Amino acid sequence: LNLETNTLDTEVISLANGVEQIVAKDNKLYVSHKGAFSTNNIISVIDTTNGNNVETITVKDNPDELFFSPDGTLVVLSEGNPTFNSSFEITSRTTSAISFIDISNNTVTREINFPVNENSELMSLEANSIFYYSGTKVFEISVNATNLADRADGVEVGSIFGMNVKDTNLYTVSASFLEFSSLTVFDIPTKTPTFSTAVGVGASKIYFN
Repeated sequence: LNLETNTLDTEVISLANGVEQIVAKDNKLYVSHKGAFSTNNIISVIDTTNGNNVETITVKDNPDELFFSPDGTLVVLSEGNPTFNSSFEITSRTTSAISFIDISNNTVTREINFPVNENSELMSLEANSIFYYSGTKVFEISVNATNLADRADGVEVGSIFGMNVKDTNLYTVSASFLEFSSLTVFDIPTKTPTFSTAVGVGASKIYFN
């Protein structure tokens, strides 16, 4: 989209199924492919200085959240691909993982796998810490970690649909689709809520300007 003319450019970049999120760095776009109503396991890398050439990086199933750590490593959260029974209950899931990618050669240099049938669907980065949501808690690990946090740790947040972190505050929105969602702020050091207010139905992404 040309923001000066408010018109769409004629060129279209064709990508694999399931585009989810996009981040940019050094004239390249990094795209997670969650799979839409199927599944996928790639990150597309679009070189905007080389004719929008597309390369792909293989990660675990259903990658979604992706961010750059302070040292320039691309950090990707893959949710894993669930299997459902006739009642639409999840009976199993492929491996969920946090992958660390060296963008100089587009290779996965480190991967932290979740236990069998456990996963995370939300992740945020703040300074040198990774925050991820699993079960009903948000956990914190270093960007240099090789293991997940202890299950006894973490901030109890209940059922949430979105989150972000700024300084020592954790911002979450409840998973609510029939009434207003709740935005709740937690103080991370004390693991206690400090503020809450109603926001829109089905609230998800939280950004800071």
